[in-house]
Amino acid sequence: VFKTSKEEHAAARRVRLDRLAIEPKVRDALAKLGVQTVGRFIDLPADGFARRYGPQAAQLHRLATGELQIPLQPERPSPPALQRRILDHPETSVKRLTLIIEQSIPPLLQVLADRCEALTEIHVVFRFEQLGDHVECIRPASPTLNANQLLELIRLRLEALRELPDPVVEVVLAGKGTPTERKQLQLFAQRSKRDLQAADRALARIRAALGDDSVKRARLRDGHLPEGRFTWDAVDRLPRPKPREVDTNLLIRRIYNPPVPLPARPRREPDGWMLRDLKQGHVIRVLGPYVVSGGWWNRPVHREYHYTETRKGEMLWVYYDRSRRRWFLQGRVE
Repeated sequence: VFKTSKEEHAAARRVRLDRLAIEPKVRDALAKLGVQTVGRFIDLPADGFARRYGPQAAQLHRLATGELQIPLQPERPSPPALQRRILDHPETSVKRLTLIIEQSIPPLLQVLADRCEALTEIHVVFRFEQLGDHVECIRPASPTLNANQLLELIRLRLEALRELPDPVVEVVLAGKGTPTERKQLQLFAQRSKRDLQAADRALARIRAALGDDSVKRARLRDGHLPEGRFTWDAVDRLPRPKPREVDTNLLIRRIYNPPVPLPARPRREPDGWMLRDLKQGHVIRVLGPYVVSGGWWNRPVHREYHYTETRKGEMLWVYYDRSRRRWFLQGRVE
């Protein structure tokens, strides 16, 4: 893109130092001297540079001036761990496909074992006769070389499919590995009675049977409405519990998504306001309103939240939507 080497050299000198892999302390110290570009950085004298700014900054200065030339260091990429089975006849049976995959898993794991790696993810590709390729991603709870564990997860995923939409003519297994880690033995280590690895394996079986999005956890975030104050994140591993002592027991608000429409609140009703059914009884106490309004940047919202207590003792969280002119059940308090 440069017509001459001089133009390229001038453009390189205009590059700012904050675009380079330079230590923040060195960058800030040079900025106090007015050195904010590569050109000014190169013009600095090399004598005493290492003593003032450190060996890494001195090496970067030698690279920029061309005094230090690092030879090319090529990396030889390792071939992917693949197992391909081209079927003689199009297959429609899930059970027979499971047997074919079972025969292909051990050689795939052997390739990873020869590299001192453990499998973290396996892609099972089904090439259909007419529908093209379909990929199923299976992730174990932790890096493993256990063929039985992988086969169990794959079998659960295939059983969820029940039947194939089109005959399969080819099966490809692609494994992704990670370097194995040696666990350090700790003398007199206190071990919890909870087996987190067993829990992670259980979650992996759920993901294999119901899909990768079936295991999630709620995470708080900033939001205007109650249903926007949290989001759902995928869970790969269960964290170790960190219990803490509390002075008072906290109440839990369970949120319904979407909110449940409620019957209108009668002004004069001898039996009271019936929110759900006769078993819960009528409302005996109402706390509120707690107004939530705004949303002018997207869609105007005006809600009047109330806590209602039924005759049976159930505490319900309801609101009246001014724009819809209707009551909704947002959740309940436990």
